[in-house]
Amino acid sequence: MAALRKALITGGASGLGLAVAKSLLETGEWTVSLLDMNEERGTEVASTLGSSADFKQVDVTDYTSLSAAFQSIYEQQQRLDFVFANAGVVSAQDFYAESSLDGAPAEPSYKTLDIDLRAVINTSVLGRNYLGRPDNKAQQKNLIITASCGGFYAVANDPLYAAAKHGTIGFVRSVARQYWSRDKIRVNAICPGLMRTNILPDAVFTMFPEDSLTPVEKVVEVVKMLLVSEKYVGQTVEVFGKQHWFRKQIEYCEPGMAAMMGVTEEL
Repeated sequence: MAALRKALITGGASGLGLAVAKSLLETGEWTVSLLDMNEERGTEVASTLGSSADFKQVDVTDYTSLSAAFQSIYEQQQRLDFVFANAGVVSAQDFYAESSLDGAPAEPSYKTLDIDLRAVINTSVLGRNYLGRPDNKAQQKNLIITASCGGFYAVANDPLYAAAKHGTIGFVRSVARQYWSRDKIRVNAICPGLMRTNILPDAVFTMFPEDSLTPVEKVVEVVKMLLVSEKYVGQTVEVFGKQHWFRKQIEYCEPGMAAMMGVTEEL
């Protein structure tokens, strides 16, 4: 019997992370570690998934906490096949709040950037370390990152979310070739439209036409497509409704720009 593969999923106690975990476990070929801040929910969810799943309470913005979780999880099976950098939030503050007459306005909260971009980068750094270890038993090594359609388009009500997701897409496109050429790690990003998950209050979803929402099941399908096929490296896949598109970066303005940017691959 083949050894079970190992997945580590941030934001794994609910929403898309949990849906991907369930889908992997249903194959009988995986063990899954769920990382999340919500200890009560995470413990409860893991207990319902059986012995092939476990939970670790982790603050993804705390590098020490995240690093310790990676180390512990890797040691379980001396392998790591798939890192799903999925934890994310939307901004809780009104970015356009009225200015104060008394001096400078308060500094904006950067929690969204910390979770949606900085923690994604940290998860990727740790993922590369463990996926690329010479003693890792994994045959295929995958890092999939949850970006957003908000990484391609303006998000007027939440510009910090848009900034984080644009940054995530730029990061994926920048590291994918290097991770592959140096460590044979395939890096790809999913960029879903609005899904009905707990990232927003239920009342918010009533503001959108039902056919403008993206089923979680479709996004899970795309994650598994990227996970299974060896031909996908550096893809940013937009998912809306029941369809998906492979989105390329914008064209270079002229050959000189292409040559200049190409040099960055060699430095």
